[in-house]
Amino acid sequence: MKSQQEPLETISHQAEICRFNADVLYRVLLLRIAKQYSPQEMSFLMGKPLDFVDKIERLQNMSFYLDDIVKMNKVLGSSFHIGCFTSSLSPFIKAEKELYQLSRNVYDDHITYQLVMCLDHNKTVNVFILQDNNPLSDYFEHSTEQELASLKRIIETLLQNGYFDCERCPFEIFEKCKSFLSDYIKPRNLYIALTSFTKRKEHPKLQYKKSKELGYYYIKKD
Repeated sequence: MKSQQEPLETISHQAEICRFNADVLYRVLLLRIAKQYSPQEMSFLMGKPLDFVDKIERLQNMSFYLDDIVKMNKVLGSSFHIGCFTSSLSPFIKAEKELYQLSRNVYDDHITYQLVMCLDHNKTVNVFILQDNNPLSDYFEHSTEQELASLKRIIETLLQNGYFDCERCPFEIFEKCKSFLSDYIKPRNLYIALTSFTKRKEHPKLQYKKSKELGYYYIKKD
């Protein structure tokens, strides 16, 4: 753990949730941090609104559909263990809800997350503490510029060669671009690059659309 100075900001959220929700929250946070994704980046790769994961981590959206868990499993990898959720979903839904509080402490270069169960008489029981890099910190601006330029060239080539003639989900595009670069890329840089193709005046250009089955996707604009 890094030295704990005074945080720049502390945000706390409370909600009555069941153990299943607390378990999903822990796994989402742990694996998102391991993948080095911000909440917005994970939401983007899932084809969900950009605040989808942030609302989960704020305890504001704890209603999960099977489709959401499938998308989490795809983005976070097989270690998300979709089977353990689907097999235990029924008993936990019926479980009694408890009051939990998630506190997020923001520092210059990192963020800590602490979940506690709130008991009577202002007592709490610690559930977990996790630490993440601050996604707003970018110590490699030159590298970011190079990555954006590379991604824009790849997208231009894919667009010209018909790749976007059909619907393409963000995670599918992410994996395709990684195959060209043979390296880790930041999802937020892919989002910025794709957005530039939806906003440019000349054709061909992209559309950012939404469907019930796919969520948000990209397709060539006629």
